[in-house]
Amino acid sequence: MHPASRFSPAALWAACRRLPSGRRFDLGLALALLLVGVVYTAACWSPSSYALALRQVGAAADGLVAGTPRDIRLDEYLVYTPLFQATVNNGYTRVNTSSLYREDLRSFFSFPVADWGLAFKPTMWGFRLLDPARAYSLHFYAVMALFVGGYALLFRALGGGRWPALLAALGLFFTQFTQMWLTTDGVTLALFPWVLLCLDLRVPWAGRLALFYWVATCWLVASFYPPFIISLAFVGLVYLVAFRRGHLRPRRLAGLVLATAASAGTAAFYLRDYLRAAADTVYPGRRVVGGGTEPVWKAVGHFLPTVLERNHLPTLAGLNLGHIAVLGSVYLLLALAFARWGRLFRRGAGGGAPERLPFVALGLGVAATAAWAFVPLPSWVGVPLLWDRVPGFRLFIALGLLLFLLAFLAASRLGLCLSWPRLAAVTVVVAAGWGYFKLVPFGHGHPLRLALTTWLDWGVLLPAAALVALRRRLPERARHPALLAVGLAFGVVAFGGFNPLQSSRPIFHREATPLTRHLDRMAAANHGVVWVPGSMGTVLNGLGYRAVNHYLMVPRMDFWRALFPDIPEARLDAVFNRTHHVVVRPDVAAPAVFSESAVVVPEAALKAADWPALRARMAAAPPWESPTGAPPADAGRSP
Repeated sequence: MHPASRFSPAALWAACRRLPSGRRFDLGLALALLLVGVVYTAACWSPSSYALALRQVGAAADGLVAGTPRDIRLDEYLVYTPLFQATVNNGYTRVNTSSLYREDLRSFFSFPVADWGLAFKPTMWGFRLLDPARAYSLHFYAVMALFVGGYALLFRALGGGRWPALLAALGLFFTQFTQMWLTTDGVTLALFPWVLLCLDLRVPWAGRLALFYWVATCWLVASFYPPFIISLAFVGLVYLVAFRRGHLRPRRLAGLVLATAASAGTAAFYLRDYLRAAADTVYPGRRVVGGGTEPVWKAVGHFLPTVLERNHLPTLAGLNLGHIAVLGSVYLLLALAFARWGRLFRRGAGGGAPERLPFVALGLGVAATAAWAFVPLPSWVGVPLLWDRVPGFRLFIALGLLLFLLAFLAASRLGLCLSWPRLAAVTVVVAAGWGYFKLVPFGHGHPLRLALTTWLDWGVLLPAAALVALRRRLPERARHPALLAVGLAFGVVAFGGFNPLQSSRPIFHREATPLTRHLDRMAAANHGVVWVPGSMGTVLNGLGYRAVNHYLMVPRMDFWRALFPDIPEARLDAVFNRTHHVVVRPDVAAPAVFSESAVVVPEAALKAADWPALRARMAAAPPWESPTGAPPADAGRSP
């Protein structure tokens, strides 16, 4: 045979057919992810809502390919994506020299800064090889592919089979929480299963620990948001107790603890200046919370994920979608309702104590996270797990993932009893949830119309009834995949369109607009400094301007002392010593806290400022000044 013929399509197809079915499945999944990735990245697509920012600056083309950009994702389109632009504009250097505040780009958000930390940012390696628009697209696709592949392998480790594991991973991807946080913290969720999977490799323990160290450091550096990291770390601990107790034996545990400490130490060393500067801020550094911050009724979202929202807006006044988003699915309701729980309490095969421990561990994990979210507890109770730094709604990520693991384990190992009485119980839960959260507040006079427009809230009953009706024709091995398919289908319909399909080309190719021409004139007349009334996040800086409107992840107290020399230090600390949006207002006389993470400053003070002196001051100051450090000697004098 000619050597070239070995790589012909026919020869490759024949070689694939000779592989075991499991290997063919894995190879097919890998090739599918690769093919979709090539198309996605070549087209420069992304899930960004930056079209809203482009519309704010008056761009003629917003780059929207499909879907609807979401205003609730303002932390992405107003902050995260513009700081990617700023990183590119600054030549990938650590200090944002194009910003008025000259802030450090090493922060809880991760950017492709060209330093040694890039070794721990694999989704951003494309910025060293590709043009920024395509690298930005590749970053987001890598997050999505790592998510699906990682959780598919993690669910497979629970013994559920390849197809159920893949369906479960996709179902987890198309949940409200994942889609809500995909564009900023999705990388934290995506890398998490790989941290655990490293420990299962068939290589010497030292090799596993070395890979664990690298992946865990990538996980920490990728998006250093402590509430999510602390929540997922607890899930990892429960997973080890439930399924990998061998890793908790003294010798292995010692190595695991050392590798974990090395990973945390590396991340802390890389982010040391940010951590030191942020540690004593009013928000988030000094924030300490107790348990029970959330009402119990929010738990219903884990099992009826659409009942608390309508068209991606909360149904109850005063709620924030980010505070009710959960890793929830109708699959959880169906799997937990139809599981043969009685098998746990039988003697003999399938009923012994060793098999119960995973259920007990996961159940206790669910109970603990639910207690912290819904039961009033003093903050000291959460100190051992660092939960005193995690508001209850941020722990929904752990609660939802533990429920997914528990439901998948129950359906896989206990089997499913598709019966009419159990379907009746599901119907009661669905009817009660829909009636309380939709019919009571919205159904006056039009209950039938409401039922038709909110069919996702109760529509799961139809396929569930079909499965029960066909149970005698449905083999046992097909029941769990069928439930997973139902949950996935509802997740895709409900949340698959949450994020738009956005071209990244206009993000990194600035278009001249009437606003940018106005800002160019302002910059020329105002020593390079610009501002606009309102909140713009870092959008103006992403376009290349030294704008007062910004989002400061580390407060620049030296700047505010110089701009407001007559305001007492204690007042400045209360207002500006926080991670915050800088909002310019022409109708205020003094700076004030607008919200926990937003501060308003009077436009009159900006018009009267000595900008050459202020800019020189900022150029001489380090970008990571401790907010509680001693003020400069001339803090009380006008700059």
